[in-house]
Amino acid sequence: MLSTIIKELIVVFMVGFLPLFTAYWLGGIDQLNTIVSMLLAQDFSMIHAVILSSIFFIAKFLNHYIYFKKDNQRKFVSGACAIFEEVGNSTLTIIRVGAGVLIGFPILWLIYDIDTFDSSGAVFFLYGVIALIDACFLSMIHDYIKNKWRAH
Repeated sequence: MLSTIIKELIVVFMVGFLPLFTAYWLGGIDQLNTIVSMLLAQDFSMIHAVILSSIFFIAKFLNHYIYFKKDNQRKFVSGACAIFEEVGNSTLTIIRVGAGVLIGFPILWLIYDIDTFDSSGAVFFLYGVIALIDACFLSMIHDYIKNKWRAH
């Protein structure tokens, strides 16, 4: 579990915080505002990613708990699992990016403009920590299902 938390912290830092820091360093506050709005997922993207992840879990469940007598059925379900395993990672990636942005933005705000920092920055940080916990949880579930739910 600790290794998952460390892995997620590093990934969240790389995909969420580093782009923010780079944008601020290269273009100032205007570039930072632009990159924040670009990195945070819109409703449609998030719904689409959740649907794809749900299909991954359903396919893995079927592959693990239902015995398919015909070879072509087993191959089809295994192929679907492989495809949706890759596609299903999109939800986790979106959550990781969001966590990095929501944690990184208040940190940059504190570092570069502490005079204007207010409670909304703390709320962003709190949402980011919640997203990080969510990413850790989803990563552990995904790894468990990927490694333990094998076909019969």
